Parts: sequence; structure tokens; C-alpha cells
Amino acid sequence: MRPPCLLTGHEAIPVAFYAGCSSAATKGHNANATTAGIVRTARRVPVAVLVAGGTRAPRYARDWPSAPAGAVRLYFAVPGAGAAADR
Repeated sequence: MRPPCLLTGHEAIPVAFYAGCSSAATKGHNANATTAGIVRTARRVPVAVLVAGGTRAPRYARDWPSAPAGAVRLYFAVPGAGAAADR
């Protein structure tokens, strides 16, 4: 992921900071976005969801391509790359 980009999910705030991306959360103390807002953003800029081992991706990201990244799985949508978010 390269800026501009959006990261959400497990440990998204520090990872986004180091990657130069924005971060978003739909629940918890740092909630600042809606699911619909994240899906809309994925149509314009790359979006990734960090999912901790043993947990499921959010419903909106389950059809996105994914790859292991250390202790998490990264689900991602890249506009124009044929990702599910483009549909």
C-alpha cells in the first residue's frame, strides 16, 4: 500500500501511520467511519483491512483478495484492479 490509502482493522492506527495511510474504525474508542464510507473510499483509493488470526474479515471485505502479513491477514481493494470493491 502506498499513499493515498486507507487502513482499517487490527492495529490499523500504528500501521497506517508508518505506511503514510489514513486509518478508519467502525467501532471501538476510535470509531470514526461507517462501513458504507469505507466501501465508498475503496472505489477511489486503495483500502486494506488487517484481520487478526482466528477472526473473520468484515462482511464488506470478505470477497477482496487477501494475503498473509505476519500475524494478520490483509484484505485489500485497489481501484481499477478488478477488486470486488469496483463492482
